[in-house]
Amino acid sequence: MKLDNFWAAIIGVAAYWTLWFLARPSVKDSISDEIAFSGFVSLVICASHFRLSDLIDMVNERVESLANRVGEIDGGQEEVEDHSPRALTEKGRILSKAVNAKDLATKYRSHLGSVNTKQAYDIQEACLAFAELDMLEALDDEDSRAVKKYAYENGKSVERVLRVIGIEMRDMILAQREND
Repeated sequence: MKLDNFWAAIIGVAAYWTLWFLARPSVKDSISDEIAFSGFVSLVICASHFRLSDLIDMVNERVESLANRVGEIDGGQEEVEDHSPRALTEKGRILSKAVNAKDLATKYRSHLGSVNTKQAYDIQEACLAFAELDMLEALDDEDSRAVKKYAYENGKSVERVLRVIGIEMRDMILAQREND
């Protein structure tokens, strides 16, 4: 793409100077200036087009990269099913056992606050929001290291691991509510 831009610029410059050279001796000065100016404008448009296409390509690459990252953070599709109510997949259950997600959910449940009077959906959203936004800071050093170690060793983001803990926390709260 860079080589194409180079040759386009060379052709544009050649066209500009050719128009200027041809128009200069044979036509009145005002017309030759207009032709030369139109050649210059053509050159600017040509250069702008190729520059814009480079910028558009760069923006498209960035958007694709960000979309992949958002999908990883938001989705966690491998571990959490996207239907309602959200549930752990087989991979999510394996992850849950590996990081002792149920124990972590029980241990850090008190950081969530009171959700017993809320609807099941509200409890789910509160648990996921806590897990994704606040839980990493709430974890003690040992638990934080364990979560990060699992994420690192398994090529997962910490957010995906925390999302699984959030689902386990929701399940624990809803089970307690049914028993009461």
